[in-house]
Amino acid sequence: MEHEKIIESLRLALPPIFLGAKIGTLTGHALNWGSLQNKRSRREIPNEDEIFLRSGNRVLVRRDPFLAWWSTTLSAARRPPVLPPPRRSRRASVTSEPERAGR
Repeated sequence: MEHEKIIESLRLALPPIFLGAKIGTLTGHALNWGSLQNKRSRREIPNEDEIFLRSGNRVLVRRDPFLAWWSTTLSAARRPPVLPPPRRSRRASVTSEPERAGR
């Protein structure tokens, strides 16, 4: 499957532990550190303590646990389109009203 190829190529390209702020540079800007930090603050990343380490004021990322989590977020690029519900015609609603006297 394509997802496994992506994860494996990242596993080869990323060091075992790296500075979180460098994730954009290391992934060709496919991942954004600010977005990951937002997910962390909203507690959307399970096993956060396994993935992220603090060294002073810097946040480090452990590659393998991170890739295991990130792989669960991937999905096919092609999905059925999400279409808004059809709009009702204004004309139809005006004609369905009873005639008012005095118009």
